[in-house]
Amino acid sequence: MKKKNVCAVVILIILVVVLLAVFFYMKSKEPPKLGKYVYGSLDTVDASWVELKADFVFIYSRGQALSYRPSGQYEVHGDQLILKTTDGDVIFEKTGLGSNAIELISDPLRHENQGKIFSYKAFSN
Repeated sequence: MKKKNVCAVVILIILVVVLLAVFFYMKSKEPPKLGKYVYGSLDTVDASWVELKADFVFIYSRGQALSYRPSGQYEVHGDQLILKTTDGDVIFEKTGLGSNAIELISDPLRHENQGKIFSYKAFSN
């Protein structure tokens, strides 16, 4: 009788571990939320932001003082968010903060911005 109980407990533990692993794997594959992700404060000149819209459309501002704001289509591959610009791909990656923050991995025009964390601020249409 005790042997059956031990087996049942072991099987239950294995099942829970497998279900948790599947849950967290699926959670990591969620695309970033639609809306605006901001580095810095929108009140400052050096603030950068990226706005993700429906139908995989984006607008990217490298700074308030710059008039050029690339826009176009974005793609999601695993944890990476790839903005397709005429200057080359701008790559962000989801952080350990879930879908509330993305980290700039690569920007062909602003190498000094690499590693900056953009935080989710607001939903937009």
